Amino acid sequence: MTPRHPAPSAAPREAAALRTALAALTHAGRMRHMAAEPGRAGEARRAVLAELERGGPFERMMALQACHGTRDGEAVLRALADPSRRLRGRAAAMLPVLCDPAQVRRALDLVPRRLRADVMRRAVRHRRHETADALLAACEAAGDPGALALLPYGSEAFVTARLAARAPEIGAEGWARLARLHPRLAADHLIREARAAADFDPHLAHRARAALPALGTILR
Repeated sequence: MTPRHPAPSAAPREAAALRTALAALTHAGRMRHMAAEPGRAGEARRAVLAELERGGPFERMMALQACHGTRDGEAVLRALADPSRRLRGRAAAMLPVLCDPAQVRRALDLVPRRLRADVMRRAVRHRRHETADALLAACEAAGDPGALALLPYGSEAFVTARLAARAPEIGAEGWARLARLHPRLAADHLIREARAAADFDPHLAHRARAALPALGTILR
């Protein structure tokens, strides 16, 4: 009897065909095509995407772009460790949109500090407040000195729980951001501090000056 061998995977062949098809498109067309990957991709399609993920920078970028359709947060996490700085930056931008809070906590060590503010801004823009809170909590637990500057990106509940104790440590930029993102919290806290002050407090005045431009625009 002739021994039976498993059939070779079709993924490499299909990945090559996909590369050929993508090469005929514009950059915008390629990105649209990959972002349209179905959210419940079958096993064969997942194998093709895995094949792309093992390829060169172009193939890995296409595999990462497919996450917009597949909602594959694990693939985004893997891309955070990609050799390409461009791919790592793109994965960091996708992190707050496609990853759940547990994945975000795991990703902390892979997101450079210089990119954490951008991740927070995207989380707020997409109303992923749980994601922002998860990253902030992970930063705090890791002793990240930049965590306090990022505090205003947290949810109202997250900020409220920490504001009274940490307010004196927040710098001018942080107060301006807090006033923009949480105007009522910022205004109420500053008013309470002003009422409790027995004398002129230059530190309180400094915080108020930082917050007032945003508060004057929002709280009219």
